[in-house]
Amino acid sequence: MLIENNSKRLGVVLGELAGQWERVKPFWSDEQSRHFEKEYLVPIMTSIGEALPSLDLLDELMTKIRRDCE
Repeated sequence: MLIENNSKRLGVVLGELAGQWERVKPFWSDEQSRHFEKEYLVPIMTSIGEALPSLDLLDELMTKIRRDCE
């Protein structure tokens, strides 16, 4: 389903973002990088991580609705 695919893609992108940040951190380690991580990256990654289970549940419900309507 479309939502499932988007949920999986979002999870993959979240993992890629986390991986890229870990590769950058040794080279960008100052007050600005800590601010960027605290103010932007952590909230984004937390919000996405919290949304993924809801997207999976929504996909299950949409699949059930489609089946019930057939």
